[in-house]
Amino acid sequence: MIPQAAPGDPRMPRLGVHAEPGHPVWSALAGLGDWFSVREGLGDDIDDIDAAYLGADDAGAHAEGLLGRGTPVLMHSPSRHRALASALRAARRSGVGCSLVDLSGAVHPLVTAARERLGDGGVSEVEVSTPEGGLDTALRVLHAVLPALRPWRLTARTPGLAVGTVAGAATTIAMRPATGPADLQPDRIVLRGPAGTVIGSADGVTWLPGPFGGEPSRQGGMPGLVATLRERLATWHAAVAAGRTGARDAADAQLDLSITRLAEELNTALGETPPPTFPPGLCDAAHQAGLRHAGDPSVPSSAARDLDRTAVAAMAEVLGGPCGDGRWRTVDDILGRMRAAGRHAWILRRWVAVLTEEGLLEARGGSLRAAVAPRGENGQGGADGDIERAYAALGFPPNVGAFHAEVRARLAEIVRDETSVRELLFPRGGTEIAEALYARGWPGRYLNAAVAHAVRAVLDRAHGTPTVLELGAGVGATTTAVLDELAGAGPPDLRYVFSDISRLFLVAAARRQRSWPGMRHALLDIDGDLVAQGAPAGSADAVVAAHVLHNAVEIGRTLHTIRATLREGGMLAVIESTRESYPLLASMQFLMSADDGGARPGSADGRAGTDRIFLDAGQWRAELAAAGFRVECELPPVEHEGAALGQTLLIATAGPPEGPPANREPPEQPQLPGEPNKRGA
Repeated sequence: MIPQAAPGDPRMPRLGVHAEPGHPVWSALAGLGDWFSVREGLGDDIDDIDAAYLGADDAGAHAEGLLGRGTPVLMHSPSRHRALASALRAARRSGVGCSLVDLSGAVHPLVTAARERLGDGGVSEVEVSTPEGGLDTALRVLHAVLPALRPWRLTARTPGLAVGTVAGAATTIAMRPATGPADLQPDRIVLRGPAGTVIGSADGVTWLPGPFGGEPSRQGGMPGLVATLRERLATWHAAVAAGRTGARDAADAQLDLSITRLAEELNTALGETPPPTFPPGLCDAAHQAGLRHAGDPSVPSSAARDLDRTAVAAMAEVLGGPCGDGRWRTVDDILGRMRAAGRHAWILRRWVAVLTEEGLLEARGGSLRAAVAPRGENGQGGADGDIERAYAALGFPPNVGAFHAEVRARLAEIVRDETSVRELLFPRGGTEIAEALYARGWPGRYLNAAVAHAVRAVLDRAHGTPTVLELGAGVGATTTAVLDELAGAGPPDLRYVFSDISRLFLVAAARRQRSWPGMRHALLDIDGDLVAQGAPAGSADAVVAAHVLHNAVEIGRTLHTIRATLREGGMLAVIESTRESYPLLASMQFLMSADDGGARPGSADGRAGTDRIFLDAGQWRAELAAAGFRVECELPPVEHEGAALGQTLLIATAGPPEGPPANREPPEQPQLPGEPNKRGA
């Protein structure tokens, strides 16, 4: 409570106080100038200092000396917590006022929202991301929302990251060095319970209903740091002026001591364990694991070439009408005569480029015409039977070949948006075709097995509770491979976050995976800030992204937000097509066309204006390096025959964090879209 007496009132004497220039307390004191006279330095002559505010750099050196002279002290918790605890004990013995500055009022809306929204179910999971100077405030918030600060069990994982439990709630605390004297508040505190998730950051408080997320809502903004400090200092001034600082409430004094002890324990734990190194030999072991599951790729390689041929013929057939009369026509004229849906124009422009490269179209200036009639069996460039036999040779069950044959037969309707690939891929809402497509062919068997082996190897070396985040998990083909690998011999306390942009996939996954106690299902959009949407912050051991990242509107930004979810040295496993696939261009790529008003994948990065969607391996390496990753390997190895199929696993490790999450450009407001196109389908 700010003192009620007006400045200059004899009941509110002016105090001499120490504070360091540049510290936020300096700005706060400036607004209370009639109550405080500020001194910059602390030397031997401190007789005119009636009270002192001590920051992180001088608390240990001066606190007990000031207290010995009877000078009340307000300290902000630095990393040297033993000095704080010693000063607090000395003050309690001598009766001189000494306490930690309480900035938890700056996140009071978070505490209020947690109590209101999480209700009787309470808080079951806590994530804290904070600079050193914000640890005290973060612990005070936990004290307010948990039954107590004890018992706690914290296990070091890497420098700056600790996990365990506090009062029974699973807790992750990521701490970074302060970047300046104003770094006094937590970057982010996440409180999860059965009812949903409350996220507090400098941007305000956000509520995400559970268990699969939902439309987020703002619960209110956060008070400014300087305003909070000013109120705290004004209250302290009143106590010092009234001579009441020595008679602190015993519970408050004990809380200060408890926080300093816990902070000391955290700091000790956070520095004990070096970052896990990338497991030696992992890349070769993952390659061998993939081969054990997939077998010899020689037959699939020839089948893939057959599918390329039939896909080119299918494109030529659909374009045959507008281009088959021998006249020179512009691309816009061709698309108009096809009655093509506007949102698919980018795909059809790419068809034109491919057919020109393949010699089936001639180009002159800005016009085109058919060069030769498409040839193939039955005059159709590949009959349905050829397609089904080729997919069977690739190891797929009959429903995959039948699906692609139906897409081939209805391709002109798909171009006009009279039917959709989605309807054919998920008939009557079933996922059997999609599951087979991503799990049963040679690439799927090889790549999923390699990812599963890599994830297990990384988790085997993790400290504390291992955490996996899967993005765009969809029908769960890669998830199943990873969980099968971990079954029996995996870590007993695994936390696995299965995420997607579609609630339909999340609900289906929750049914399939209900026997895994560590599974959590989250609605996440790779085009938004993943941390702001509730993904783990700086603590995941592995992120898995299978057939999803090419859907990003801006790949670089997406990789940076993925980096923010990983601990230093954590692994990112990316499965992607690294060459243009003609069969995909004539089928699944239609899933990537944006709805009216939506942003198309790649429209904000280097793919803009190219009509291409997939990066090659060299481009992926460059993007990963720019986002702070080190590429450890590329599978299958480039010299292996399986690499010719164009499906690649890139395994990368995360370098040191770039800085506080607040330095990243957040979305204007967190948004979890309703049901847009499935990412990575």
